[in-house]
Amino acid sequence: MKYKVTIVILVSLLLIGGSIGETLYIRNTFEEFENRLQAQMYEEYYELEEVKELAKWWEDKAETLEIFISVLQLNEITVTMGELIGAVTKEDYDSANALYDRIYSYSVRIKDMYMLKLNNIL
Repeated sequence: MKYKVTIVILVSLLLIGGSIGETLYIRNTFEEFENRLQAQMYEEYYELEEVKELAKWWEDKAETLEIFISVLQLNEITVTMGELIGAVTKEDYDSANALYDRIYSYSVRIKDMYMLKLNNIL
């Protein structure tokens, strides 16, 4: 009987620890992404290489995030990153600015959706 209680306690601790680790990973990844976006989005002219580097970074992180977050939500950011690359390539900086804002907004909302908060629990 004591073994069953011990196993239940250990499994519960593993689940709680995993949940905390997942939340921290998601939060840290999206905070870094938002910082990278902010570093680029307020420039007057955007450098294509910087945008491509950010897109590559995002694609690498998105593969890992797919374990925890819906692929459809992550694809919204990935597709918009592609549109951003196209806008910067054509030097359409007004559209690029709007796309940066959209990506940043998606990032904030997805991060908020997966954080441990009372309204997310209920």
